[in-house]
Amino acid sequence: MTIIAGFQVKDGILLCSDTEWSGGSKVYQEKIFSHFFRGGAVSFALAGSEANGKMAIQDCRAALDLGRKRSYTVKEVRAIIRRAVRSIHEGYVDSRPADEKDAARFELMVAFALKSGARELLATSGPSVYPVDKFRCLGSGWYVGNHIIEAA
Repeated sequence: MTIIAGFQVKDGILLCSDTEWSGGSKVYQEKIFSHFFRGGAVSFALAGSEANGKMAIQDCRAALDLGRKRSYTVKEVRAIIRRAVRSIHEGYVDSRPADEKDAARFELMVAFALKSGARELLATSGPSVYPVDKFRCLGSGWYVGNHIIEAA
């Protein structure tokens, strides 16, 4: 059961994940990936299809590294993330036969901070990318995370 979570906290954003990847066999490795770009940093927590999620992350990183001379705005970073997620989802999830779609799905929690002090926490649902105000849990175990957090 995968759980990834993102929290808006007083001094920033907190991303969490488990480390177990399931498939042919179970392996333990990171599910949070960070990247620094001109004017900021971005981190991704991944649940679901490792291949498709990592392609979306790679596309975001590449778009943020395009030799830009000035810093990004929140709106520009958000647009880059939305384009990458939508593109991978449409090309590698929606295009699959119905019985293969579940195995191809991925979810991301995305946190970014700009040198200007602006920061944002985003979550994905299919090809959609939306802001998170307080916290969000994703992955097959999202309900467990929600129950624990809401009970606290």
